[in-house]
Amino acid sequence: MARHISLDYLPRALGELLLWFANFVAKIGEYKTLLDISEAELEQLRIDYEALRVVVLGHEVRQRDAQEWTRYRDWLLFGTQDTPAPPLPTPGAVGTLPHGARGAIVRRLRRFVARLKTHPNYTPAIGEDLGIMPRRTPLSTKPPRLRAISETGYRVRLEYAMRGHALIEIAARREGEAEFTSLGYDVRSPFIDARPPLQEGTREIRDYRARYVDADHQPLSEWSAPVSAVAQP
Repeated sequence: MARHISLDYLPRALGELLLWFANFVAKIGEYKTLLDISEAELEQLRIDYEALRVVVLGHEVRQRDAQEWTRYRDWLLFGTQDTPAPPLPTPGAVGTLPHGARGAIVRRLRRFVARLKTHPNYTPAIGEDLGIMPRRTPLSTKPPRLRAISETGYRVRLEYAMRGHALIEIAARREGEAEFTSLGYDVRSPFIDARPPLQEGTREIRDYRARYVDADHQPLSEWSAPVSAVAQP
């Protein structure tokens, strides 16, 4: 059975957020009566979407402008000698903010969505249609990527990403040991291996590997590729 992680309904990438917002604004009016949405709220949503669209697209235009000016600057500094300078780059056109544009669009949007979800007529099907249900994506079955960092006092710090998993198992093998031994489980990075060395006062090479596990400590991924670190005084 596939395991999933729930993600925020709002995309993080600005381009994806803009597409999400366009769909939301296009559909929300269908639920005006059912969910007691005022015309003022609908108008503010339209204004917020248009303001976001102008700013996101305008930012892209200004980034292209910056690239053009950088190329022009470099040509002026290092281009063909005595070649007449072409006209300066022309800034790209950007839109204008709609009347009534206000800050804190995301905070205002989240408050509005939260109110919708408390309405007695709201259903998960409506949430799916509007795109305001948590997105579910399969948990990665790829093994974690470990980074082992030597510290003083025979401590080794292990860093990794949880990738939505709740638990990770860490195993280690010290110089001279044939097999890996589990050091236990953790819920976040980093994991600190603070064991004393097998031979006091000597440096010790330690190999580490890790895998994601469920609440019953059953594996959800293969073991990672081993990484090594030198534990030192």
